[in-house]
Amino acid sequence: MSVFIDTSAFLAVLDADDRFHQQARGIWERLLTGAEDLLCTNYVLVETVALAQRRLGLEAVRALEEDVLPLIKVV
Repeated sequence: MSVFIDTSAFLAVLDADDRFHQQARGIWERLLTGAEDLLCTNYVLVETVALAQRRLGLEAVRALEEDVLPLIKVV
């Protein structure tokens, strides 16, 4: 099975102050240990990077690039 990750999911995982952060983080951790392919599009990535930089700063963008994106297949 494949799971599509959208901008709101990425931001909820990255932002500890997001109201869905705990739920998103739990789901994220389960997905990482599962067999599902994690997918998104380049458009989602552009939107996510722009919003993460504006709302959370460059450190969040670095975390996304270094820790999250290597686990995602961009289609």
